[in-house]
Amino acid sequence: RQCPIEIRIAQCDAGTPPSGDERQCPPHHAIELQAVASEDGVTRMLPVILDGCVGCGVCEMICPVEPTVIVIDSSDSRGMSA
Repeated sequence: RQCPIEIRIAQCDAGTPPSGDERQCPPHHAIELQAVASEDGVTRMLPVILDGCVGCGVCEMICPVEPTVIVIDSSDSRGMSA
């Protein structure tokens, strides 16, 4: 994954990206995780993008799954898609 914003580059270069905690979102928690029960009965955490999102890409960088659930789309007017 690429580091989306300059303040995180040092962490990526050191091989220690942010932890995967949604509280790492810099614009005061513009993402939250909601529990959603799937058809197979398994509860999964679904990321929900809130109005405060600035499209910085930290959420994509810290997403703990591969491929990431959130992908930043620079052509989107808000800079992201989920």
